[in-house]
Amino acid sequence: MPYIVRWPRRVSAGKTSAALVSLVDCLATFAAMTGQTLAAADAPDSFDVSAALLDPAAPGRASFIAQDPVLSLREGKWKFIPSNANKKGPKRADTGTLGDPDAFVKGEHDTATWNVAQLYDTTADPKETNNLAGAQSDRAAAMAVDLERAKTDGRTRP
Repeated sequence: MPYIVRWPRRVSAGKTSAALVSLVDCLATFAAMTGQTLAAADAPDSFDVSAALLDPAAPGRASFIAQDPVLSLREGKWKFIPSNANKKGPKRADTGTLGDPDAFVKGEHDTATWNVAQLYDTTADPKETNNLAGAQSDRAAAMAVDLERAKTDGRTRP
């Protein structure tokens, strides 16, 4: 999803960046840009990404967690979605079993994707159709640990 910035005389028009940023970064970024300091408990998942806003070549954040509808972890081009392990979650309209809430509407009849870990290369596979969790099991396992750590810590910002 695009993150659009307009700041005359500071941000060049027409530039694009591949930096990973999130809407939650606004608080830490604006605080840093205005000389404010966030308290340790403030904005626990917000990072200062001002360098990425001012310079298209600068990196953004290393990772971020999204919830849509389950938690997932994005690290660079990789997106990891943990197995739902038959826990509560969206139910399919046609069978009442765990699965993608829109699966029936989309003509999909496989509920198994919600019960296995998923890993996608979002650059090569932006529609997330090729689950690489088996082929990239080490990466999937490392991202699972990172996601669990963030959940346990209740924050991602140090």
